[in-house]
Amino acid sequence: WDLCMLGVGLRSNVEAAQQLMQQDLFGTSRVAVVHDLYEQDQARMHLDCIFNILGTDCAVLAEDVIGEASPVRRMVTEYIKTDQEDHPELGRYRVNREGVEFSQYLKENGYNVIALTREEQLEYGCNVINLGNGNIVGCNHEASRKIIRSPHFKGSIEIVDFGSITAMYGGLHCSTQVVRRRCEKGISPPQQSSPRFSEPPSAGNGAVTRGSSGGGANGNVARPPKSNGSSASPR
Repeated sequence: WDLCMLGVGLRSNVEAAQQLMQQDLFGTSRVAVVHDLYEQDQARMHLDCIFNILGTDCAVLAEDVIGEASPVRRMVTEYIKTDQEDHPELGRYRVNREGVEFSQYLKENGYNVIALTREEQLEYGCNVINLGNGNIVGCNHEASRKIIRSPHFKGSIEIVDFGSITAMYGGLHCSTQVVRRRCEKGISPPQQSSPRFSEPPSAGNGAVTRGSSGGGANGNVARPPKSNGSSASPR
């Protein structure tokens, strides 16, 4: 893993992020701490409420947080792992850069951003699960159709009915957690078959759809499955 993104804000703080770095629990050479400095809204308090990674070069992001002029923009402090002796608060990590607007940081790291409206975001449009190899699980039809129609997305989205959970203020990605598995020597990981694609569904149809040609302290982690080939991941 090269990059992990961790949100801090309403229910988390920088000290928690530093504790994870000090104990080297991220397992990545870089950690991007995404600061929610200007909003801290209960409905958008986790990073995966406004952002998620869809593939190696594609991410979804709430449009109203994009840009230096946004009053609710997110700001990034990037830490890198070094060969220096352990720092009492950061372990082997050191601040590499800070004060970078989040969407700019994503673009600098090779991500094409698909922007969702505030309404789509509040209906858990960003709160999807990335299963790897372009396979996404979502629960919002309008947001899923927008993703599918984007030239940046290469994969499929399966819509599931998650209304009983979203009614209690929880989304699909909120219901997951990172699991680290170690493959036994001599045992190969299972191979995934190619996904089947169909046309985008009409409202209320939970069909699989086709794209064009493709936690942590805050309770949300951006870390796509390793099988997807992506080097980054929302925490």
